[in-house]
Order: sequence, then structure tokens, then C-alpha cells
Amino acid sequence: MSKVRWSALGLAVMSVVLLATPASAARVVTKFNGKGATAIVTDCPVNASPGTRCIAFVAVASQVRIREDGTVTKLPSLSLEKYRVKIIQGGFETVFLFGGFTDVVKLQVADDLSHAKASGTVPIEQCDQSGCHITNFPVSFELKANAPADFNRGRVVQKFGTCKIIDRFNFRTRQADGSATVRGKTYPTTPAVPSSIDRSTEKVVFKNCDA
Repeated sequence: MSKVRWSALGLAVMSVVLLATPASAARVVTKFNGKGATAIVTDCPVNASPGTRCIAFVAVASQVRIREDGTVTKLPSLSLEKYRVKIIQGGFETVFLFGGFTDVVKLQVADDLSHAKASGTVPIEQCDQSGCHITNFPVSFELKANAPADFNRGRVVQKFGTCKIIDRFNFRTRQADGSATVRGKTYPTTPAVPSSIDRSTEKVVFKNCDA
């Protein structure tokens, strides 16, 4: 999940940077530094029998720092999603209930990805027959790695006419376990869908990419 999130964000930001590159810029360098943690927690019992119904939360905290020609942009985020879960033979089914997002988050990630913790308050809009209203969901979680780091690094070169884009990236992630507290109630992580801690770095060089 963390890899997908980073890849999607990287592509979106690259697209914005490419569109914003001035016609006179022969070379533009953009650097990305990201860190994040994903906590997937539930009240589903261990070894629950088919037919058991429970809930699960997915909390994702991240901070991305973008530097382009001396200009620094920071993109913090904390999202929360709630699901209804039904245990079936050999697995489970989920139904999305609600989700929300905030750009105010406290996040700490160890350099070696051994542990991470995050906290914030996510506003959730919920609607019923009486209308829609906002409920604030305080969220905090703490994770400790339980496996070695997995690495994904590489270099990609793309050419479009005279425009050349060189993308170097390095992604590290570790599976983790722990717990999360949502609106005062604490839920443990689950091995069925592992939580994770990650860090990413990326350097994108645009050469002769006129607008």
C-alpha cells in the first residue's frame, strides 16, 4: 500500500513539475524525500470463524518534502478509513464505511525504519436522513518493525523529442505491528494485512523540457 501511495504521488507531482517547467529552463532538478507509516488495525478476533462481523481502520501518515531549484514544498498528510469486515471461508470481505483526510499530522519515523508513530485529528463527513455533519476523529498509532527492510531502487530514462527525463529512486519499507487509538478506543494491528513503515528518496532531472 505504501509503495502504491508513493508511486501515485510521485507521478502526480512529476506531472505538475513538468507542466510548470519554464520554456527557458534547460535543466531542472527536483528532489523528493518522503517518510510514512500505515497502520491497519481491527477488532476482529484472531482465528475468527466464518460469519464473524467486525470493523477495521486504515490510518496512513506521511510527510513529503519537494525541493526544486531552491524552492522547498512540504506535503504532510494523515488519512483514516473505516471498513466493515465479514470473515468468510479462507479470507474476509470488506465494505467501505467512511474516510477522511487532514494535512496536519505529527509523524516520527526512525532512520532504520525500526519504529514509527503518528497522531492527528481527521475530520470525517457523515450523512444521514437529517443531513451531513462533520465529526472529528482523533487518531494516534505506534508501530515497531518485525521484519528486515525491503528495498526497491532504480533509474528510469525517458525521452520525448529533445526532452530527457532521468528519474532515480530508492524506496525502503519494513513490515510492522503495533496498535492505533481511534476516538479513545485502541485496536491492534493484524497479520492478515500487514502494517508498514517506509522511507523514499527520488531525484528527477528534466533536460531541455520546454513548456
